[in-house]
Amino acid sequence: MDNARAAVTHALKDIPSQACQECLQWLGTLLPPDESLQNGEILGYYIGYKISNSSEPFHYKTFEVTPGMELQNTLNELQKFTEYSVLVQAYNRAGAGPHSKEVTATTEEDVPGAPPSDVQCTALSSQRILVLWSSPPESAINGILKGYKVLYRSLADFEDFSHPVEQITRDNKLELANLDRFCNYSIEVCAFTNKGDGVKSRPIFCRTLEDVPSEPADIKALIMDSRTILVSWRPPNYPNGRIQKYKVYVRSLDGIGLDKDSFDIPAEQTFYTITHLELHHRYEFWVSAFTAVGESAGSRHIVQAPASHVPAQIASFTQQVIAVLHEDLHLSCNYVGEPAPLRHWRKNEKPVQDSNVKINDEWQLYISPVRASHAGNYTCSVENKFGKDEITYYVKVQVPPTPSDVRVTSRSISSILLHWNISLEINNIIQGFSLHFKREFGEWEKIVLTADDLSYLLSNLQCGTRYYLYLQTFNQLGQSSPTPTIMTRTQGSAPVAPSSADLIKVNSTSISLNLTSWNDGGCPITSLVVEYKQKKAIAWTLVSNNIKVEKAEFLVLDLDPETWYTLRITAHNSAGSTAEEYNFVTLTYGGATISPDTAEHSVSEDKTFYSDLLIIGPTASAVIVLIAAATGLFMYLRKNQEMFSSNPFGDKPLKKDLMSEADKRTVAPIYDSDDGLVALSTTPQESVYLPTPLQVSHSHRKGISPYATFRVPLEGSMKNAENIESRVSSGSVQYTGNVKISEKPDCCTELTYSKIQENSQCSNEGPEWIPLHNLYQAHRY
Repeated sequence: MDNARAAVTHALKDIPSQACQECLQWLGTLLPPDESLQNGEILGYYIGYKISNSSEPFHYKTFEVTPGMELQNTLNELQKFTEYSVLVQAYNRAGAGPHSKEVTATTEEDVPGAPPSDVQCTALSSQRILVLWSSPPESAINGILKGYKVLYRSLADFEDFSHPVEQITRDNKLELANLDRFCNYSIEVCAFTNKGDGVKSRPIFCRTLEDVPSEPADIKALIMDSRTILVSWRPPNYPNGRIQKYKVYVRSLDGIGLDKDSFDIPAEQTFYTITHLELHHRYEFWVSAFTAVGESAGSRHIVQAPASHVPAQIASFTQQVIAVLHEDLHLSCNYVGEPAPLRHWRKNEKPVQDSNVKINDEWQLYISPVRASHAGNYTCSVENKFGKDEITYYVKVQVPPTPSDVRVTSRSISSILLHWNISLEINNIIQGFSLHFKREFGEWEKIVLTADDLSYLLSNLQCGTRYYLYLQTFNQLGQSSPTPTIMTRTQGSAPVAPSSADLIKVNSTSISLNLTSWNDGGCPITSLVVEYKQKKAIAWTLVSNNIKVEKAEFLVLDLDPETWYTLRITAHNSAGSTAEEYNFVTLTYGGATISPDTAEHSVSEDKTFYSDLLIIGPTASAVIVLIAAATGLFMYLRKNQEMFSSNPFGDKPLKKDLMSEADKRTVAPIYDSDDGLVALSTTPQESVYLPTPLQVSHSHRKGISPYATFRVPLEGSMKNAENIESRVSSGSVQYTGNVKISEKPDCCTELTYSKIQENSQCSNEGPEWIPLHNLYQAHRY
């Protein structure tokens, strides 16, 4: 063993480490000890590893080898970008040798596994935002941190959407400049290493501060009469804040004095009527807008002079309109003219004909609700003898596009992975996705995703459960149409029942159930219900309805030995339920196994006829009828017996002519003078025997039996027998069976209602049993 301890000199050769996506690996090559130091056959190696400079013990992995095998092994599931110490020991049948010197190696870098935390933003001005954050946990960086990327984009107008702007910094803060005024921005931050970008932080939103607005977009000045001008304007294209008011300015170009040269107008109003002007004098008009920060530049200036002729003109403006699906749309056509002009609304140069489109008394076109078919060009025109005018609204029904090719790409027992597509052109006009899902018989839930997401792992789902999913996009205009609903389910199935041999262990008065024999189908079994009954019974006995599978063994007690039972077990999990029945027979008291035939016979004996509720009624009725019939027969036979005792032959001898022709043909007398036997032969299937009466002691006399055989006193029976013999000889007695009258003392002493064979063994005792049927046949009139 001393030489074995010195066996490993160079046990590990350090080579570059390798990494993979699923797990981190460290790859090393082993060099065996010199042959002179092996001291036997090398069976394998113990590879020890731990994080360098840590106090934890070495973890060992056994690497068995065969002759000629390459001595190389991989250590898996290591931490990313972490230095490990590794050593190796060779072992043979005598044990392990000394370990090699420790060598170190570092696993490769990876992208950061966590986003920066505590991301915040603050608006510094109308065009600057300061973003602050904290670094990800050191253990989640997975490499050398190279810096941070800040991704931001404007949410001011869906038409201006673009891919996020990206800025890089090494610091934990960044000032974003040259932003749009009073504009909302979405901001995300991620860390990156040489391997790439890490996980993005959740978006935060910041709005730049207000500024003065841009000038009103357009202005009109229309003659209303000889002293009045109507001024209308369009709001600024860039409000840069909340418009608080407008100001209308007027200036005389002909030196006419004005009572007032400016007028403040509320923010919701975009027109104003200026009166008390002089006929044919020229006036200059312009408009400005105000926010909390200040006044905008003035609009373009326009000149107009009151006149006695008022041409038809429209105060509203030609413009593009974005309509929202399923909402209402109002298109104004404010006009002037004297005399009152003719007015027309047209859609795509045709008269408007749509049940959802109405025109009110103010000549305003009203669409409710907006549909995709309402997109188009709407033109309002007015005309009188002094002039004509028209404006056009270019209406676009804009909704977020519906995602395409939504599909489930993978499933597990608790998750579903979804993928979908959307074109880059369309992607510029959405803010995000809404994923709607619900489990079968559950309520709908919603998850909001970013516009960059084209896949999502839906997790924490129930095993083996059916789910329904659909997707929508959204932006400032609302939600898109939903995608077709997808039906899928997580992996896993209802429990699978085991075989009887694996589940049940039988005893005399109990059984033991091996609950671990149930296959859970991939979904944990939540509970088991156990019931049993005797095999041919109807009602079940509930043992328990909430047995946990953690209880590996379960006993069912208080059973009867040597009895067939049916066991029913129902297993529940999130995927469904499985019920299975098992037949078994308990052992004997001594613990022996009984044969199936014996067990079935035992069951039939144990199962009384009244155990089945379905036959109790009919059976009880039949028993009552049989008892009544037996009672009647007994009374009738007893009456005949009394008649036979008092007057065995009666005063009315049988007449020969009472026998039917059929009886005459089937009854033939047979005489045997030696035995003193007279027999009337009929069919061979039935014989009626009347033994020669003998004296019977009183100790053997008993009452009449209700069955076919009974005992009667035999005093005077010889005389009766002689009378019977004489009547048989004269042919005055009729019989339907064979009657044998014997005077031999050794005749069989006990006769029954069933046929007695002629070769029956006889005893020396005299007969004391007389068949009731024989007496009845022999002595009936």
